Amino acid sequence: MHGGMEYAWVPMTTELHNTLAEHRMKSRSVLIFTEPETGEPYKARQHYMDGLCNRAGVKPFGFHSIRHLSATILAHEGLDIPTVQSVLRHKKPNTTAKYIKSLGVQSGRLDRVFAKKKGPKVLPFEPLKKAIGT
Repeated sequence: MHGGMEYAWVPMTTELHNTLAEHRMKSRSVLIFTEPETGEPYKARQHYMDGLCNRAGVKPFGFHSIRHLSATILAHEGLDIPTVQSVLRHKKPNTTAKYIKSLGVQSGRLDRVFAKKKGPKVLPFEPLKKAIGT
């Protein structure tokens, strides 16, 4: 599925959670991004980021740039691929690994991390045992 509508739990910082909770208490809508005049959901978003960037006085960028920035920050801080994968909501860890590698984060850092480890570099796969009574 590429770009389809799908609900997912998204990890967030405490500060973001608190900000969203405050917005929900003050707002007449549970929606975060709404038409300022009506409070209704945006019907189209193709110019939304351009308008925000213009008002902020920054070079325009898109929604996907925010994902790239998030992946870069998380990878530079040393978070593992499954954690970055959950934040970006990728279905496959390989997608996240390619994403991070394309950002130039991976090569030297991985060598340094794995060089410190003793013992096997790959853990053997062991299937989960069925629970009793299933």
